[in-house]
Amino acid sequence: MYKKFIFCWQLSLVVANALIIGLLISCLSIRDANRLSDYSPNTVLKLPPSSNNPRNSEGDFITLKDGRVLFVYS
Repeated sequence: MYKKFIFCWQLSLVVANALIIGLLISCLSIRDANRLSDYSPNTVLKLPPSSNNPRNSEGDFITLKDGRVLFVYS
């Protein structure tokens, strides 16, 4: 009977530790998600219109297969 009690007590400690670790990990991930949402858009390239190129209105960044970034605009 005593051995069964010790086993149950050890099992409950393992479960309690797992729950505490899970809560800590979830709290840290929520904090990181909130930190990421604080960033605002950043203008990386300004192309003002000129007489030679009156429109610079649309563009997009494309990640290539080798990891480079291609910027295409019209």
